[in-house]
Amino acid sequence: MAQATEQLQRVEDALQGFATAQGALVGDEDLPVENVEQAMAECETALQSAQKAASSGRMLLSKAMAEARRLSGEHAAPCLNDLGALQDQLDASTTDLKQGELRMTEDRKSTRLNSSHQYDLV
Repeated sequence: MAQATEQLQRVEDALQGFATAQGALVGDEDLPVENVEQAMAECETALQSAQKAASSGRMLLSKAMAEARRLSGEHAAPCLNDLGALQDQLDASTTDLKQGELRMTEDRKSTRLNSSHQYDLV
């Protein structure tokens, strides 16, 4: 149970890192074109880290739930309830991650469009 809680915290931390990287990219409309690539790379790295943490969390929770089901009845129920709550949190984090990934894809498309327009003006 402790491992699952720690892994979920790693997921939350990685998700926060992704949100911070994405916020820096989206929040700075005056970001020079040459810095956009670096900001996008940081977003990609943070996204990959969050995806890896979420994947590890899913595997760990699946294993913990399988082990909890093997416990005797009176011990299994509370453990399964706690693990179910962690699964719900992981599912919510995964949804947030997917939404952030979609926003990043949209930002990437608009950044490319804006960059091409900037070059057209030169």
